[in-house]
Amino acid sequence: MTTDIGRRIASLETRLKNMERASRLGSASLDDTALQVKDANGSLRALVGQQADGTTAVNIVNGGPPPAPSTPTVAPALGGLAVAWDGSFAGDAVAPLDWARVEVHASPVSGFTPSATTLQATIETPQGAIVYMPAVAPQYVVLVARNTSGAASAPTTQAGPYEPRAVVDTDVADGSITTTKIADNAITTPKILAGAIQTAQLAALSITAAKLAVGSVDATALKADAITGKTITGGTIDGTVITGGTIQTSNADPSVVITDDNFLRIYNSSSDLTLEIGGSLGNLISYSQSGVTLDFQVQNGILYLGDVSGSIGPAANIFAEADGKTTQILGNSISGTYPVKMRLRSDAARPIVSFDDGGGSHPVDITTTGNAIVSGYVSHGTTWQTPSYTTGWSGNTTYNGATNWQTLRYRIDAEDNLWLVGAFKVASGAGTTIVTLPTGYRPATQSPLPCFSVLSGAFSIFPLLVTTGGAVLVSGSSGGSIAAGREYLVNAKVPLGNIT
Repeated sequence: MTTDIGRRIASLETRLKNMERASRLGSASLDDTALQVKDANGSLRALVGQQADGTTAVNIVNGGPPPAPSTPTVAPALGGLAVAWDGSFAGDAVAPLDWARVEVHASPVSGFTPSATTLQATIETPQGAIVYMPAVAPQYVVLVARNTSGAASAPTTQAGPYEPRAVVDTDVADGSITTTKIADNAITTPKILAGAIQTAQLAALSITAAKLAVGSVDATALKADAITGKTITGGTIDGTVITGGTIQTSNADPSVVITDDNFLRIYNSSSDLTLEIGGSLGNLISYSQSGVTLDFQVQNGILYLGDVSGSIGPAANIFAEADGKTTQILGNSISGTYPVKMRLRSDAARPIVSFDDGGGSHPVDITTTGNAIVSGYVSHGTTWQTPSYTTGWSGNTTYNGATNWQTLRYRIDAEDNLWLVGAFKVASGAGTTIVTLPTGYRPATQSPLPCFSVLSGAFSIFPLLVTTGGAVLVSGSSGGSIAAGREYLVNAKVPLGNIT
């Protein structure tokens, strides 16, 4: 059989073309390795497959710098600045496919060079966004685009300087600044309008002799005929000693009588003895009827109060306790009830008034039909508490490099608000729940709280959420994530909902 060489050559060419057109990786795999992607110049541009750190990914490398973003717009905000990027690029350039983010840099120095220390926030969407950055002084702002290779664009044209907006009267709601919001001694004389404090604003007996300048009260300040001859009789009374006999203010009652046996007795217009001071023990006795019914008696430093029958006894008395700092007032015990004990004490911090039933087992109500005027604050005794953290969370005394911060604490104020104040941080392995508050410190409805955070100099605003079960957790973030080493700072309150 004769072989047709031309036909075999044509068949081989056809088979070779089919092999060249077929996929060379149609049934291929990458076993514990990576496929390198190079450009026309042979430079490595990507690694597809197993990476050097043991992960599997598409890693873009050696990408050229992205185009510069458009110039940002900046507006003052309370406590900082609002920085906006509209999503466009200089020269109407299109966002490259390896675009990663836009960085917001700020500095008080004009013409600064963007660096890790000037980074304030990031915008993670190519559609543009508005971010908030804290600031206390005027700032210059630039934007820098960065791609997935880490290459940075040229900075934008500098914007600024801009400074944080001050609080103006329209930011404060009418009636929102109450007595408890004004610090002690905050209002000084230059802040009081002349003539603003009049008689109606002064409490009865509030102006004492110690508050009057020497010589400030003269004849022009006294009411006409206020001091008459009936008030001072017989001219000047100086240091003359009067001895012997009985001294009586009037021959008819009412009168005050001082006797030669060291008693001072006061009689009413009906000649009833109403008050007696004297005796070997220095007694002071008050009578509601002449020498019969006792109102009170002071003996040996104890004030005894009479009951409705006029009896005097230690069940109702006022005396100083042994510590020398506390005065105790004990009421009479009536059948079927409990006596009320009031203690007045002064310590190094402030005076304290306490009420109990003598044994501490029954509550004591304090009622008034008039007004209760408080110059300090009213509290139900809740003090600052230190929380117990969940795994990975802990208190922190530093924030963004600054030291001496208060670690996270919580308490309930006099207006039934839960306050969370202080710094804390997160380590690896942490969940979203930071702490769980005990019963009594949990709101009726779950409530969000603003919280600032920082990681490697980058600031973010993290909303915290306090649930009805007492969990305080990170509910989301803006420009950040729950990463080991992130520091947080909170100073906010949540209404508990007990006051309607």
